[in-house]
Amino acid sequence: MKPNYHEKETVLCKSSKPQIRKQLHKWLKARGYKSEDDFYFLKRKGKIEPWQSDSLMSIDVLLNGNDVYETEDDIQEGNSSFWDTLRINYLMASHPRQYISVFVSEIMEIANTFGLTIQFQSHEQSIDLLSTELNQIADELEQNWGGAGSKSLAIMIELE
Repeated sequence: MKPNYHEKETVLCKSSKPQIRKQLHKWLKARGYKSEDDFYFLKRKGKIEPWQSDSLMSIDVLLNGNDVYETEDDIQEGNSSFWDTLRINYLMASHPRQYISVFVSEIMEIANTFGLTIQFQSHEQSIDLLSTELNQIADELEQNWGGAGSKSLAIMIELE
């Protein structure tokens, strides 16, 4: 059985009703997110080792459980629709532990701005519990593989 290196942890932010994609797009762009094809990503700040990711997080936009494929051009041309869920991915194994707090802060801003509930590992979470659970995963990575964002963890993943 392959060890769980926690390469990617996914948080779902869910709305109780569909929301307008264009408003989400404008807000994310104003916060520094880049759009590529139909998803968004936020670049990481600070020193980045060659084995680490330069993208802090990515966001996929969904409606009724399905990906909403709309590019930035579609949105700018007025061809955007709605969304009700954001699937937010954090590359846990590719970032040093201190980036958990940055990730959690971004989740909190998104959830508060759009009135979303937060789900992690299929359970609704408070922002404090999300932070605790991600730090527990980082503890596990520290004990078993040299820590989140470490070269030794990157080597173990590469060898799989």
